[in-house]
Amino acid sequence: MSTSQELIQNENTELQQIESNQAFQLSPVQIMQQAKAAGLEISDMKEMLSLQKEYEANEARKAFHLALAEFKKNPPKIVKDMLNKQYGSNYVSIGNMVNTVNEEAGKHGLNARWDFPKPENNLITVTCILAHKFGHEESVTLYGEVDKSGAKNVLQGHKSTRTYLKLETFEAVMGVASVDGNVNDDGNSNSKPIELITEDQANTLHSKITNNGLNMKLFMGWFTKALKVDSIDQLPAGHYEKVLKKIDESIANKNEAK
Repeated sequence: MSTSQELIQNENTELQQIESNQAFQLSPVQIMQQAKAAGLEISDMKEMLSLQKEYEANEARKAFHLALAEFKKNPPKIVKDMLNKQYGSNYVSIGNMVNTVNEEAGKHGLNARWDFPKPENNLITVTCILAHKFGHEESVTLYGEVDKSGAKNVLQGHKSTRTYLKLETFEAVMGVASVDGNVNDDGNSNSKPIELITEDQANTLHSKITNNGLNMKLFMGWFTKALKVDSIDQLPAGHYEKVLKKIDESIANKNEAK
């Protein structure tokens, strides 16, 4: 057996041992019952529980880092799938990043989620928390001002900043990064950047929905499920007329119902 194979086997064995330890932990009640039967005092029981808690936390931490190391052995390739027309640069959409990474991370018992602490000093705060199935967590927090670029309204500005911070914190806590698509792949690449709608078009769609009393939540759900985008400004240009038509139909149906 080669040295690399031995290292992999040892790591797998260690992870299995940690999982076995976690699976057969005694509950606090069981520990206290055994301690009481052995004639120990309450203070002794509390010390035992404290030691047990420290032991479990350390085992969970070890399992977390082993799982992360296993994930890093074969990390998924995240290809930049969007085009910033203003700067002529490619970037990765948050949906592509998160869905691609989570598919592999979940195999190792890892799960990332976001928390949004109360804003301070007019800054939007986003925390991405990476947790392991045994309970150990680590996090990254970033701050940012509301995006006021282009013709964004307040809602779009908040959404833009949150989306950016969600992506940045996710990349940081997972330790991953996106790459440009390979243009020398004999025509087999599916990573060609997607042209997005313009800011004026995004504002038109947003205004039509909000100014006519339509349900923004329903439309956002449709964007996510049917069009695979997280916000209006991430809508591919080819879908603009389709979305505009659907909004106009919804407005007409609402007016007819009055």
